[in-house]
Amino acid sequence: MDNKRYLDTKNKTSKTNRTKKDDDSDIDINEMSENNFKTNFKTKTIDLSSSSDSDSDRKNKKKHRKERKDRSDSSSSSSSSSSSHSMDSAFLYTNDHDELVKRKITMKHFSILKGDKGETGPHGPMGKRGPRGPQGEPGPKGEPGKKGCQGEPGPIGPQGEPGPEGPQGEVGPMGPQGEPGPIGPQGEPGPIGPQGETGPAGPQGETGPIGPQGEAGPMGFPGEPGPIGPQGQVGPQGPAGPQGPAGSTILDYAFYTGTVAQTITENNPINFNNTVIQSAGIQYSSGGTVTITNAGLYKVTFYVNTSSNNSIAIAINGNTIPESLYSISNGTRINTGITLLNIPAGAILTVRNVVNTVNLSVINVGALQAINTSLMIERFM
Repeated sequence: MDNKRYLDTKNKTSKTNRTKKDDDSDIDINEMSENNFKTNFKTKTIDLSSSSDSDSDRKNKKKHRKERKDRSDSSSSSSSSSSSHSMDSAFLYTNDHDELVKRKITMKHFSILKGDKGETGPHGPMGKRGPRGPQGEPGPKGEPGKKGCQGEPGPIGPQGEPGPEGPQGEVGPMGPQGEPGPIGPQGEPGPIGPQGETGPAGPQGETGPIGPQGEAGPMGFPGEPGPIGPQGQVGPQGPAGPQGPAGSTILDYAFYTGTVAQTITENNPINFNNTVIQSAGIQYSSGGTVTITNAGLYKVTFYVNTSSNNSIAIAINGNTIPESLYSISNGTRINTGITLLNIPAGAILTVRNVVNTVNLSVINVGALQAINTSLMIERFM
């Protein structure tokens, strides 16, 4: 390592031109001229390796460095041309093999000129990291960054559990009328209804083509003769139809109707004021009673149109037949019942109001009175 020399001055109260040391390297500054001083201190190599600093000098190493820094700060504020120092003695320091060695020099008075700025020394080692400073205040919020590109869709997650059922929504508007469905199969013929009143004759229509011969249906009750219509044209003779099945034979029959107002109390019969037709084996008497002459299987059909709920049944010889009881209680006033009964010879048959009191009212249809009750009796065997 190159030797470095330091000049340290101290003011003394007594003048000493020379201080003797055991080393012959002490220098008398008084004998040097200014030029000689500059030349010697710039070029002269002083051998100071023969002795080393004392222990006290080594202890003051840091102190000397601090003093040099303080002198450097004071020198920078003075004139850059020269500085005049009055001192009695000085110490010359050299750093040899990393040991600081001091030798004393004496002088009376000399003028030290500021030399040229030396080259910057090598960068010292990194000092220890200082303690962490206090947390600074947050800076202002930065502007939002640009929107990033759309990422690829992630994989479909597992099916979640069904949520709770929501409330019932309102009924939507009725959709358009659908097309009619195909015609269903022909149903079985229903029971023969009561004879309706004859309606007014309509105008004579044109004669249509003769249709195929249908199967012979069961014989209905004869209706009242309608007015004779105009003679139609004779159509062509149709082919003979197949032989139909043998119809049932009605041995006795009767049909009665009622059109007047009635009030029927509990367990009393309904009256019929019109006898439409009856055979010899069935006879109607006053008070709503019908006498059955011949024993056999009878089909009995009744019809009642009242102003309230009702329960109607057939009674034989004063006893209500449970299998013939029909009751309505949903506000519908019309009650129709059909039953098959084995009736003995000479029995009395009535249509009975089973509970409460019912009223039959007159139903006027223009100049006519509609049927408000009816009874049809047929014997088959």
